[in-house]
Amino acid sequence: MERHALIEKPNGGEEVAVQVRTLMEWCLAGWLVLAGSARAATPPTTYNQVRYQVTVVRQVGNDRGRMTLVAQFDADDPVAVSRHLDSSMAWALERLRKLPDLDRRTGDYRVQPVYRKGRLDHWHGEQTLILTSPHPQALARVAGLLQSRLQIRGLSFFLSSARREALIDDLLDEALRRFKARARHISQRLGHGRYRIVELAVGGDDRLPPPRPLLRMQSLAASSLSTPALAAGKGEVRLTLTGVIQFE
Repeated sequence: MERHALIEKPNGGEEVAVQVRTLMEWCLAGWLVLAGSARAATPPTTYNQVRYQVTVVRQVGNDRGRMTLVAQFDADDPVAVSRHLDSSMAWALERLRKLPDLDRRTGDYRVQPVYRKGRLDHWHGEQTLILTSPHPQALARVAGLLQSRLQIRGLSFFLSSARREALIDDLLDEALRRFKARARHISQRLGHGRYRIVELAVGGDDRLPPPRPLLRMQSLAASSLSTPALAAGKGEVRLTLTGVIQFE
């Protein structure tokens, strides 16, 4: 007994060809995805690799000084305290107006009550003045100039961002030379003739360290404060290269 398969042809042979072609395209696309996944799953070559780092440090002279001065006043009336602070700060700014190479800005301003045994005793007020200069002795002269009405709260020296950035390229060149020299040395000691760098990262001090305080004091009476002798000292700039080499 013969069996015959019944095949119903769609309207026209062209439609059949389109359907077959579409099916083949889907199959090809699926194969490409699977092949790409297989390649992506292949782990990268990690043998014959060495990771190490080199660090370059340079000591440079600090080129900025920062002095914080404070005007203070105590009185029974907060308005009187506020007026005295305003007057002292205006006086100080006027005296500093013609001095060259001196950045100035006012800081914290507060007037607050002072209590003794749970009762209001008086009002205390203070305002700070922050001065920055590339000349240490200029700050020393300022301390003497303003000591009759403002007192030193703090004094420190640091490395400016501009000078720090100017050193980065030199440090990077030196670090790269050391990195390559270390790579050659490791390659030769391990019996390999050639190598290539497969990873390299540059790091360092992303932020300037806090200014190093050379002088910190509570407010001194004007009669006890003399012009200090100052030395800016040195700051440190550090750059690190971390990398991986692979022997060929």
